[in-house]
Amino acid sequence: MTSTDWLLPLLVALPLILAIIAFLGLLPARHQVVIALGGLVSGLGGLGLVGLGFEGIITETTLWLGGWAPPVGIAWRLDAPAVLLITMVGLLMGPASLALLAESDSHYDRYLWSLWWMLWAALNALLLSRDLFNLYVTLEMMSLAAVGLVSRSREDPYHVAALRYLMASLLGSLLYLLGVALLYGQFGRLDLVQLAAVIEDGP
Repeated sequence: MTSTDWLLPLLVALPLILAIIAFLGLLPARHQVVIALGGLVSGLGGLGLVGLGFEGIITETTLWLGGWAPPVGIAWRLDAPAVLLITMVGLLMGPASLALLAESDSHYDRYLWSLWWMLWAALNALLLSRDLFNLYVTLEMMSLAAVGLVSRSREDPYHVAALRYLMASLLGSLLYLLGVALLYGQFGRLDLVQLAAVIEDGP
């Protein structure tokens, strides 16, 4: 096991663990934020240092979840665009977490924080995923977390906006899943790299 094999899952596992901790009410919100910011910044910084080549270019790193080889395995890949996008997510979610923490009524809202960490985990997993079905799963997780957060808004007491968002996301995800099924039926693989090598125009 290399350091990358431990650091890469940290970007997704840590927010998911925090989501469970928040839901069970095991830690105060301020401690959750400190752990999230410290852990995710350390993980991303460590991955940047590990992947940094001699010319200052981040080399692509691939992790097959569970050790399963292609085409059965699900791949996570970290390359320069993924590092930049995950960093951008951190730069947005980090200050937003601090702003959320500044609201006194959010300190003991375990549902709010569990949805918040689940959203961060889904965003990181989305940017690491290189498998069409895994992308579907992360999109679903992100949509459910986002709908839950929207439904908690005081500006939408009857949850109209949340229900509209839910219906739109469900329609989009069903069409996406149909596309995944059609591609798998035609080419027998869902990994983006392998699919790019065999895909061709057709009905």
